[in-house]
Amino acid sequence: MKYQQLPTYTTARLHPPYRRTAGWLVAMAAVGAIANPQSPQVVNGQASFATNGATLTVTNTPGAIIHWQSFGINRGELTRFVQQNAASAVLNRVTGTDPSNILGALQSNGRVFLINPNGIVFGRGSQVDVAGLVVSSLKMSDPDFLAGRLRFTDTPGAGEVRVEGNIRTASGGQVILVAPRVANSGLIEAPNGVILLAAGRSVEISDIDRPSIRVEISNSNEEAVNVGTLIARHISIYGGLVRNSGTILANSAVVGEGGRVTLRGKQAVVLTPTSVIEANGPSGGTVLIESEGMTQVQGSISARAVLPMPALPLPTMETAAPLVNPASPVQQAPSATNTPTAAAPARTPAATPVLEPVAAPSASSDGAAPAVSPSGGLALAAAAPVLTAATSAANSLSPPLSATVPPPSDPLAPQRPAPQTPALPVAPAPAVPQAPASGNGIGGSIRVLGRSVSVGDDARLDASGPLGGGEILVGGGWQGLNPNIITSNFT
Repeated sequence: MKYQQLPTYTTARLHPPYRRTAGWLVAMAAVGAIANPQSPQVVNGQASFATNGATLTVTNTPGAIIHWQSFGINRGELTRFVQQNAASAVLNRVTGTDPSNILGALQSNGRVFLINPNGIVFGRGSQVDVAGLVVSSLKMSDPDFLAGRLRFTDTPGAGEVRVEGNIRTASGGQVILVAPRVANSGLIEAPNGVILLAAGRSVEISDIDRPSIRVEISNSNEEAVNVGTLIARHISIYGGLVRNSGTILANSAVVGEGGRVTLRGKQAVVLTPTSVIEANGPSGGTVLIESEGMTQVQGSISARAVLPMPALPLPTMETAAPLVNPASPVQQAPSATNTPTAAAPARTPAATPVLEPVAAPSASSDGAAPAVSPSGGLALAAAAPVLTAATSAANSLSPPLSATVPPPSDPLAPQRPAPQTPALPVAPAPAVPQAPASGNGIGGSIRVLGRSVSVGDDARLDASGPLGGGEILVGGGWQGLNPNIITSNFT
């Protein structure tokens, strides 16, 4: 395979000779200014390389280290690293002078390290799907990589790391971007994993899985910017200047495990009005906004506890209203206009008749419509007998039998009191549930700290929970007594 070194048309650190018009960029793309990674040299472990059209497949052993003359992926191209498992890692180090421009697709079932002192850009439309990703323009030694140490040392003239496309890891994966300047305007997802953006000349990450990530930054003028979207369980941005105008989501659906967001700047941390930061879950998460200088907060910060809604019980036959046969003899309830004036002979209550499904009468025997009770239902004081042609004349002259048909209501006779419907049992008011020991249902923690702290009028900080609110600290701890919390000189 013959490799050809061609100029790069989209760079992390643009050189004056390559600054041309958009038409020039399209022309260069058409002739293939960027190709899949070229001129590999294996310096540790084993790796094989296979090219099939626009696809480069690299099969490597765990801990393999590969030096490349250039590492770029053009649009429509795919570079795939086939590794032993998700814990396996391969270190790719660029020894040439061109920045890495990832415009196509990068895939791996393991972790991919990419070190290029000239800078790395994941262009718009790029797709990265790996188990884990570590990208830096700083120096990383082979012994540190093989020992699993994330230590990046100063590299004179190191370029930036910029993400404009989409990066996604497997569940529990890590995305680590380290450079003097780190910027994200795309989408980075690490479900149930970790995202770290660190801007500095020298960065050391002691343990990324610990609740407190220790990052050493030697230069306070380096900048870490997010104007895109970050989604993970734990999200951290470190730098001399940290700025967020995008969306940071560290929400968790796992009971007892809240998300965590940390934005820490040496010089300043600035959250613009479009900033959205969330660390919600069954128990509220933790959001720390801290700088050794100025902290400006606008937008929204949320560390709420959100419990799933309980399923509502379905109605049963015991609780549903009983069905009444409209043709059954039901005594009309007394009204205020029926005042008793004379005694009526006592009647022995009859047994409750068996209700049978019959059609509701459409009209009374005299052609009138059925009476309507004040409550809107049918007031059936007596059931109309079934009349035939042979008996209609006799029945019109003979009084009805009390044994079969109840007598008509006499307005002068006292009405028998209607049977009282027993009141349905009312469940007692539920007691206020106690917060569980795990803290589920309790709001999380929001801390906005710095030597000078300002919170905008439209900013919203929410650490509420259905079983209790959490903690919100702005400008310091209670009366400034906690030495571990920066106390603001101006808030």
